[in-house]
Amino acid sequence: MLSGYRPLADFGEKAADGSSVMHGFELRLLDRETLEPGTTAPAQLVPFFPELWPARHVGDRIRIRQGRTHIGDAYVDTVHL
Repeated sequence: MLSGYRPLADFGEKAADGSSVMHGFELRLLDRETLEPGTTAPAQLVPFFPELWPARHVGDRIRIRQGRTHIGDAYVDTVHL
């Protein structure tokens, strides 16, 4: 995964038709340019439409997806409003 990558965030929300609601964001790695599979790194998730994101709290898990494929998880360390 590269810094600047634009995947989807899955908070477990469902639309009225039962489909999953996804939220677009930009992943900004803070201490490197790439993230290899199986590794971790501090990062900033920058939502495209922050007003649509459900409230996040320290310790929350955010599932990261590319389409329907789960590609990783982010854990909230700090919330900036």
